[in-house]
Order: sequence, then C-alpha cells, then structure tokens
Amino acid sequence: MKQIAIAFSLMIVGGLYSCTETDCVAKQDANCACIEIYQPVCGCDDVTYSNSCHAECAGILTYTEGECN
Repeated sequence: MKQIAIAFSLMIVGGLYSCTETDCVAKQDANCACIEIYQPVCGCDDVTYSNSCHAECAGILTYTEGECN
C-alpha cells in the first residue's frame, strides 16, 4: 500500500512539472476574434502583437503597450 501511495504522489508531482504553459503564456483561443486596429503591444514572450486582443488570443497573459525592442 505504501508503494502505491508513493507512486501516486510521484505521478501527481510529475504532472505538475510537465505542464507546457509558462508563467506568461497560456493556451491559445482558437475561437477568438479581434478588431484590426493597430495599437501594438509587446508580449511577455518578446513578440509584438498588433493589439492587446491579438496578444490575449495568442495566450499571452502579460504585455506592455508599444512594440518590442
């Protein structure tokens, strides 16, 4: 029984570390629709998006106004 509990614990911990999302990027929204106004933002992934809506649709959680350097 103790071996089963240890194995189960390792599976849970392993699952936490195998997550593909980072601190600034989440899952993309395939059904997202944005207006085409150019108000660039720099995403936490150092990519310039044409506006905040496009960044959010790409799964970017944090961004700043303006283009990336």
